[in-house]
Amino acid sequence: GLIKGGGTVAPTLESGGQIDFGVVGGSLVNAGRIAPGNSAGWLTVNGDITFIDSMSMGAGGKLLIELGGTTAGLGYDVLDVWGNADLTGATVEFSLINGYAPQLGDTFTFLLVGGDLTGMFATLVDNTGLGLTLDHLSLVAGGVMLTMPVSAVPEPSTYAMLAGLVALGCVVFVRQRSK
Repeated sequence: GLIKGGGTVAPTLESGGQIDFGVVGGSLVNAGRIAPGNSAGWLTVNGDITFIDSMSMGAGGKLLIELGGTTAGLGYDVLDVWGNADLTGATVEFSLINGYAPQLGDTFTFLLVGGDLTGMFATLVDNTGLGLTLDHLSLVAGGVMLTMPVSAVPEPSTYAMLAGLVALGCVVFVRQRSK
């Protein structure tokens, strides 16, 4: 079978769902948007998936990933493709949910591929404010992983330390000027 369209594929269940092509197999052709969950979830495609450019405009389908913790399917979205995946020309978009603040080095394997993985995402849309780029994505055994950059959200203690250093600097500056 084949599911083809330019709209949005999003499970109605909050935790995700499954698109099943059965024993024969099949292909999901995405020229629109795929959102694996609503506030983090897991979407399984029992078949192949291809992200295509539906209007020959240079932009393929989009995968929307929400990050709200470090547990796959519960804290962040996962697209689990049991067949082959072609990412050529695709866009991946990341958003933070539930007030989540990722830490330096946190990893998120958001795309699992049981078959062959062809191509790589062409565009990354960062709605997190963390400065994510395509350089933060890497191919891992069986999928694609995001690693939080060095510039990820600082710990609250870092802000307190910086505020203390600024205050100390001001005191030293005032004392030096008054001499």
